[in-house]
Amino acid sequence: DVSALSCLFEDPSVTKVLHGADYDIRCLFRDFGFTVASLFDTQLAARFLGQKETGLSSVISRYFGVDLEKKYQKSNWALRPIPREMLSYAVLDTAFLPELRALLSEELEKLGRASWVEEECGILCQARPSSNGDSPLFLRFKGAGLLDPLSLAVLEEVLQVRVGFAKSMDRPVFKVFSDTAALAMAQEKPRNMEALAAIPNFSGRQIQIFGAKVLAGIEKALQTPKAELPRYPRKQRFRCSPHEAERKLALRDFRDRKAAELSLDPGIVLTNSQMRAVAKRKRTRLEELSAIPDLRRWQVSAMGEEMLETLSRVP
Repeated sequence: DVSALSCLFEDPSVTKVLHGADYDIRCLFRDFGFTVASLFDTQLAARFLGQKETGLSSVISRYFGVDLEKKYQKSNWALRPIPREMLSYAVLDTAFLPELRALLSEELEKLGRASWVEEECGILCQARPSSNGDSPLFLRFKGAGLLDPLSLAVLEEVLQVRVGFAKSMDRPVFKVFSDTAALAMAQEKPRNMEALAAIPNFSGRQIQIFGAKVLAGIEKALQTPKAELPRYPRKQRFRCSPHEAERKLALRDFRDRKAAELSLDPGIVLTNSQMRAVAKRKRTRLEELSAIPDLRRWQVSAMGEEMLETLSRVP
């Protein structure tokens, strides 16, 4: 029971320092119902300082000259007792964060970007796990969009079998069997143990434990009536008027110039969705920029006038 930590995460007077917090924020909410206030994300801060390599080990090496050992990143953390070397890894993974926050904050203040990161961290605190409800599992599977309907049906059944085992064994799905194996099953559609043994990344032990249910799932999918076979949904492409296209092109050129000027990744300066949102407006004033939900306050404050000047030159 970790419910006692809830008040700590929700307390705005206590800063929570995490590196690459997006997944953590989602998991804390999903698993424990925790919301987070007063976040400082050291990876976000590094990105807003224009650093190219912002993984924790790279940032720690840059500021402290310490090389973090990452080989335990995907180890079995359910082991008890936890091996001493894994405990050392876990300690070092967080030990530098408070001092790192102080160093990054100082640099951000000098560049006038502290409020930018503060706003982004506040938005990041609202991240929530995606709710797919009863949506097919293949919608979240890389490579599913290239499969034909029958293969999609097989993939869905295989993924459902994998999730079932993952829940019963209390382990992540990739530790049941890999995506590579699942995709190969969808493509090859094995119907017996011998054919299943030819599937890459699917060991004899996995065949012994999961094989029967996998084959039953595949057989079920193969019996699906043609009219009921799933189809991968195709996203509608964004269509814009010629005028909107010109405005977006002008914004993209501005974004790239501004990114070079600030030594930032262009995706930080303006995202594609933000440029689309601005380009849709026929006439835009500064107060109207502020009303666009996609735009951040820091973007309007730091670049709003220049964006409007850029758009004013579009015929």
